[in-house]
Amino acid sequence: MWKEIRYALRLLGKTPGFTALTLFVLAAGLGIAVYMYALVRTLAFADTPFPAHERLMAVGAVVDGTEGGGNSISGFDFQQFAAEQKSFDVFIQARRSHVTLSGISLPKKLEAYYSTSQLFELTAVPALLGRFLQPADTAAGAPMVAVLSHKVWQRDFHASRDVVGQIIKIDDEPVTVVGVMPAEYRFPETAELWLPQQVSKTLVPGEGPYAIIIGRLHDGVSRDQADAELKAIAKRLEQQHPATNTGDSVKVWPLTQQNMNNSMAIVAVMIAAASVILLLVVLNVGNLLLVRAAERQKEIALRAALGAPRPILIRQILWEALLLALAGGVIGLFFASWGLRWTSTEWADVSENLPFWWQFGIDSHNLLFAFAATVLTALAVGLYPAIRASSGDMNRYLRDGTRGAQSLRMTRMTHVLVIAEIALSIALLIASLTLVGSTRNIMQADFGARTGNILIGEIDLFTQKYDLDPAEHRRFTEQIQQQLSRLPGVQAVSLGCHLPGMYGPIWTYLVEGTEVPDKNYPSATRVIISDNYFSTFEIPLIQGRLFDARDSEKTERVAIISQSFAEKNWPGQVAVGKRIGLDRDHDPNNEKWYTVIGVVGDAVYGQPYVEVSRYSDLYLTLRQHPVEDLVVAVATEGEPLALARALATEVARADADIPVYDMLSLEERIYRYNAGMVFVSKLFLVMAGLGVLLAASGIYGVIARSVVLRTQELGVRRALGASEERVLFMLFKQAGIRFAVGAAVGLSLALLMMKALASVLYGMEGQEASIAVAVLLLVGAIVATATVLPARYAVRLSPAAALRYE
Repeated sequence: MWKEIRYALRLLGKTPGFTALTLFVLAAGLGIAVYMYALVRTLAFADTPFPAHERLMAVGAVVDGTEGGGNSISGFDFQQFAAEQKSFDVFIQARRSHVTLSGISLPKKLEAYYSTSQLFELTAVPALLGRFLQPADTAAGAPMVAVLSHKVWQRDFHASRDVVGQIIKIDDEPVTVVGVMPAEYRFPETAELWLPQQVSKTLVPGEGPYAIIIGRLHDGVSRDQADAELKAIAKRLEQQHPATNTGDSVKVWPLTQQNMNNSMAIVAVMIAAASVILLLVVLNVGNLLLVRAAERQKEIALRAALGAPRPILIRQILWEALLLALAGGVIGLFFASWGLRWTSTEWADVSENLPFWWQFGIDSHNLLFAFAATVLTALAVGLYPAIRASSGDMNRYLRDGTRGAQSLRMTRMTHVLVIAEIALSIALLIASLTLVGSTRNIMQADFGARTGNILIGEIDLFTQKYDLDPAEHRRFTEQIQQQLSRLPGVQAVSLGCHLPGMYGPIWTYLVEGTEVPDKNYPSATRVIISDNYFSTFEIPLIQGRLFDARDSEKTERVAIISQSFAEKNWPGQVAVGKRIGLDRDHDPNNEKWYTVIGVVGDAVYGQPYVEVSRYSDLYLTLRQHPVEDLVVAVATEGEPLALARALATEVARADADIPVYDMLSLEERIYRYNAGMVFVSKLFLVMAGLGVLLAASGIYGVIARSVVLRTQELGVRRALGASEERVLFMLFKQAGIRFAVGAAVGLSLALLMMKALASVLYGMEGQEASIAVAVLLLVGAIVATATVLPARYAVRLSPAAALRYE
């Protein structure tokens, strides 16, 4: 064996150009494969370090076919599911919320989860200090307690072991610390604090709290069975409570996929793209080894004539493939590791609080995959050339006087492989460039509102002071608006529960005087705003008036609607003065009517490619609907972040216990909302570039070698009277046929990939054809170049020199 390995190394050393090219191709392909495996496994299929982790599931809402995830299932619906389901042995509700921790040096915003003691039973991880939640903590009227994460304990309480029993303030309410969890424990996703969920009354349909459901399947029950059972319960609830549950269903996810609810199609296409890259590598290297085997046919035949058994001949070629693959795999592993570090940095730049299972790096699973992929790639690229080169009548090869004839018999398979390379490269390029173009359109989308030079900061008023006294709420919001408006460089200040580019809640509504069959009420994005919101964001007034001091908690309830809302419900009519109902159940005897006082331009709330972002807009005034979670928007003349300190100062001046967090420009916030798509488009752009390099090197390398091996054949044709033009035409005709077949297959594959990406593509109508034409021209140019350069060299040889060519 060692003699065979040394011989393989010597042969590879004799052809440094071939060895270097093959190593590059293998390293690129295997590196992408390992990187993509590690990335997808981390994002969507990671194992959590808990017992029976494969049985941990998350249940999210599906509303009108759109998967909601997050806090999407009402408390009432949860109670019905919990009472009827038989698939889970633990079935709990967990509500994620931002809370304010005060009474320390500076108030902090924390990500908290409200749940029951069973949340901790799912993981069987003991508390580091004290205890975790107990059933008595969730009883109505029980004293409020909290369990701290290790990070909060260290950062805000200096890792004091006396923290258990200490009274802290959460949203300005006294809370007793009862425990601290170990480091890295952030279950169920990004928790920094755990609080008991207390429900003190019987809930009615549609009533909250809204949360996600987490459960552990009974042993032997599959996810599909649980999904079917909960869907059946949801269907019954829809029939019993159409006013609140029409169009509502649920979906059961593995726990680690709960925040990938709208991204699994992208994950599937990413896997497909990486598979295309690896297949291109196999075709590329397989082609090169097949042509190399054709070059060595006489040598192999001579060794066979001298008594070398066929298994040894096959093993010799396989050793070359394996050595090349192992070296390429090691280099590829290095690049995969670097890529994962880059990924970690990219995600850290857009979010400080990632799911605890998102650990980007090379672990034992990834190393095992890398080794398996390397060995399988070696077999895939080396086995066919080895079997093909060692088969047939060896005496015939010894008697054959030309390599052109040998190559003709040996390289017919290369035509098929070149066609496959052309097809795969076209499919990958079209899909990648389409996704990149869509992402560019998303980032340049018109949101119907000003987004440039706007500083934003979020505040939460979840305190008893603001809950019990609306006047305090108005004082606080008006004070920070007045103070900020006086600062130099500030053009306008406003507040809203959501801003353009940010998702808002979807409310159903009833138009006065209309009948709604089957209570299938229309929906709109509801946004609660301060008076000068529209001037801040330069959303034009089309009819009527805007909110002002005339609209208070004591006056008639009023609303402003978007132009699309007006056209949908009152086409050709004046919408001002019409009334809409916003009662949750739309009970005609108890409807809450709002009079439309104005119509404004349409704005986009959410990611432009998501269906709910195109809902009509409905605005209510903050004077009549004080809400706890608000976003302050400051329109500036210059760089928005230059006023960040002033924003924090004014909020602290209004209330020292209310922190302002996530201060950044609105453009940056929109970018972060779409950071996942930007990241994926960067990956596809890298893979598209790599696909071009692989296709170019593979197609050129194989066609060039094939033409060179046919030099003697071309010499014979020239000696028999064929002109240079005729020979070149023959070669171009053969290349054209390969390109045409590959293009047809590639376009079909590209259509399938774009169909899978349809849900995330935006603004690409009519552009796909231009991208396809550009890709066809590019790959066609590669094929033409790969044909013309070696062909021109071969036909310029004199017939006599070509006949003597070896």
